[in-house]
Amino acid sequence: MEYRNTLDLKPFKVNELMYGEGTEEFLDAFSLDVGEKGILSPIHIAPDNEILGGHTRWKEAIKRGIKQEQVIVHPEATTFEKKLELVLSLNLARHKTNTELGQEGRARRDLYKRYYENGNNDYKNYLEKACKHTGISISPFKRMVVVTDKLI
Repeated sequence: MEYRNTLDLKPFKVNELMYGEGTEEFLDAFSLDVGEKGILSPIHIAPDNEILGGHTRWKEAIKRGIKQEQVIVHPEATTFEKKLELVLSLNLARHKTNTELGQEGRARRDLYKRYYENGNNDYKNYLEKACKHTGISISPFKRMVVVTDKLI
């Protein structure tokens, strides 16, 4: 872990498109919690300072005038696909709305297409890691990609 200038960090736009900004109630509760305890978890970033996980923490740090924030840099996140993979992985345990689940399904479908159309085996490895982390077999993930692809 290291520290980066808060103002040098920038949002990964796909994250906000998938998960939104959170409800006003959630943001107020989060702000109160940060006021009492501080920011407890580091922000996950790519080498180019794009935020992969921790957008709400970053916004709160800026709001509070925090100049430096603790970060975890993911050196492998140099392509759009790798960044998206990490965003999905960092949000596996997140409680999601049906809309967010649909957005994730489309994102996984897009990764599936990009990787397999290019003969790249990285997506299979990503699915296997996601399945191991969640305890879900790989079949539902493959079906979700196929079903989502047919719906869109």
